[in-house]
Amino acid sequence: MSDPLICLCARVPESELMLAALRWPGDPAAVGAATGAGSGCGDCVEEVAEIARLSRTGDIVGSGEGM
Repeated sequence: MSDPLICLCARVPESELMLAALRWPGDPAAVGAATGAGSGCGDCVEEVAEIARLSRTGDIVGSGEGM
């Protein structure tokens, strides 16, 4: 399976965001701070927030490589 980069500026893959989101469910600021995602151009901020939101509701499961 592929592990797409969600944050191109900081080169953060989806799996890294998902792991951080499981540690800080529902907290996009903590997920961003832990991974560096969203600290560059900001294009990924909405996706980081969505991953954090889904982790809070339990709707994400580890499916990326490295998970």
